[in-house]
Amino acid sequence: MEKKIFKLLVILIVCVSVFTSCDTDAEGALYNSENKVDVAFASTQLNVDMVTSDNGKIKVAVYRGNSSTAVSVPVTLDAKTLEGGIFVLENSKVEFKAGENIAYAVLNYGNFDKISPTSQYSIILSIADSTQLSPSEINKITIKTQRKLTWKSIGSSHYYSSLFGDWDQPIEKADEGNIYRLPDCITKDYPLIFALTDDGQDLASYAIQPTGYKNATYGMVYYVIKAFSRDGNRLNFQFKPCVIYNGKYAQLFDTTQDYIDLP
Repeated sequence: MEKKIFKLLVILIVCVSVFTSCDTDAEGALYNSENKVDVAFASTQLNVDMVTSDNGKIKVAVYRGNSSTAVSVPVTLDAKTLEGGIFVLENSKVEFKAGENIAYAVLNYGNFDKISPTSQYSIILSIADSTQLSPSEINKITIKTQRKLTWKSIGSSHYYSSLFGDWDQPIEKADEGNIYRLPDCITKDYPLIFALTDDGQDLASYAIQPTGYKNATYGMVYYVIKAFSRDGNRLNFQFKPCVIYNGKYAQLFDTTQDYIDLP
């Protein structure tokens, strides 16, 4: 697959060079790939599931058209990722050996268990030196990643929401821990995912999640956790239904009282 992607990139580079050189009346120097590094990402987005066998690393391919010499290509991470402190670059430069068309930027996240089972991460990786780019100029790639979990059904139960009503709700549990998913919970294709502590008595992890319900004025409504308690098999959630307003979460409706009884 990587070889096919590389061949496509080379074809694109050659095509751009041909179309540029056809305009003999254009002023300025023609594109000369012999003096360029010709690096680029294959696309602007990469989706990755984190698994234990990756040993705490995400590898992102960088391609180049001119492989005649060894070269170092500096790369950077976005400020939000750096502030989060979870993902770091193994090396601030991608090293190509002479003759190599593919090299890798490596993101380290270390201990797999410290990755939230309910969070999705968006990381922006950039090629820092614009003079090294190929004509495609794909110098940024957004890596969307999350823990890969193996879900198994453990039955269904009654779900109640003071905002959305009540219904029969399927329940799934991950093999990888005390992690639960309620598929199509409030709206089809929008699950509710949460993790409990090892003893099951408290909430261990919950990320802000879209409900799938869209307000006519403000758009998507998100469930932001306010409080959690357990009474026997009943899990009680207090959610703040929020929308994004001026770039921040703002509560739109009264705090909900939701619950579900585990089988």
